[in-house]
Amino acid sequence: MNKSDDSAATPPRRDIKALVNAGLKRRHAAERRFRWYGLTAISLGLTFVVLMFANIIGKGYPAFWQTYIELPITFDAAVIDPTGTRDPETLANADYAALIRASLRGLFPQVEGRRDLRALYGLISSNAPHRLRGEILADPALIGTTQPVQVLASAEVDTLVKGNIDRTLDESLRSISDQEIAWIDRLTADGRLTKRFNTILFSNGDSREPEQAGIRGALMGSFYTLLITFLLSFPIGVASAVYLEEFAPKNRWTDLIEVNINNLAAVPSIVFGLLGLAVFINFFGLPRSAPLVGGLVLSLMTLPVIIIAGQNETLALQTNIYNSTNRAYRVFESGGFSDDDVYYIAPAAQDADNDGTPDTDALATPAEIEEAITVWAKSRVGPGKPLFIYMMDHGLENKFCVTGCGAGKVITPDDLDGWLRYPECVADQP
Repeated sequence: MNKSDDSAATPPRRDIKALVNAGLKRRHAAERRFRWYGLTAISLGLTFVVLMFANIIGKGYPAFWQTYIELPITFDAAVIDPTGTRDPETLANADYAALIRASLRGLFPQVEGRRDLRALYGLISSNAPHRLRGEILADPALIGTTQPVQVLASAEVDTLVKGNIDRTLDESLRSISDQEIAWIDRLTADGRLTKRFNTILFSNGDSREPEQAGIRGALMGSFYTLLITFLLSFPIGVASAVYLEEFAPKNRWTDLIEVNINNLAAVPSIVFGLLGLAVFINFFGLPRSAPLVGGLVLSLMTLPVIIIAGQNETLALQTNIYNSTNRAYRVFESGGFSDDDVYYIAPAAQDADNDGTPDTDALATPAEIEEAITVWAKSRVGPGKPLFIYMMDHGLENKFCVTGCGAGKVITPDDLDGWLRYPECVADQP
């Protein structure tokens, strides 16, 4: 009675396989959703990046072009060289702006009044007289002739021509008047407005006149800053990484140094900037906005990263060396040499044949290598029993680095010659 009641009260057991299949279906569906979410996020991110660069390029591309106005310039000798001596100093100090003003008045004779004439002259950049001076100094024979010369237009003209000024706005809301727009339209209709590649952008530095401003100062400053950074941080960082990984003793001091290097790599760049301001500028009195200060700050900021990366590469080199020596051990083993016939020395224990037990016979030191040759090899060589020595590590000229290249850690050819005399004497015996 009780048994039947208990069995009736116990719910039927569900099929384990069905439960597993149902769980797998939910898991696979969740994985598909997660994959779709990831692809969607990546696609959106790439789309926004493409849109951002398209917006930057679309708005920045016109800066590589500049508007020029062609003017018929009469190089009047009375203005340029009244004495007729063609003295370079006289030619350099002539009033070339008067030639430009005369050319504009000739193109627009209806313009009168001081304010209107000032607006007309404002269509041309203040750089134009320097252009005329350069041409006369290069070729004084131009004096007395009339030549078509392309001079740089003002920033307002360049902005209007590039379509960055809305003509439909009220005149009071624009930086250029309706009259000036009419003059520009007439110059355009006469074919006197042209666009040329903006070489000034790369050849000039800062300027109060927008059309004459360039990035040469910034480019040169960045170049010298990066050059100083490279000359300081790269050799110091690589040398520090090699020393810490290969030569420095493993103790609490080196551990403390490595911990601090890792901490410095995570310090925000603004902290290094404040450090440079406080130390290099305020304390040492170095000049502001100088590539030297920027290079020193960037060197301090990049040194921890270079040191950490250099240590990782050195560790990877050691791993490659271990892989190569392990392969050499397996080659000897497959060539018929037994474990007793091979004496394996390495800086750390190595499982060359992947059987779970170390195959190294001793840790690498010059003393262990000497003992292996003078004692172990001496007892095994003889007629028909040659000695093979395979050495792989960091080598220097006339030196072989065992666990570093410091004192007491290298083997020289003289050392090897002296050690090899012991097995050679045994091998020469009948």
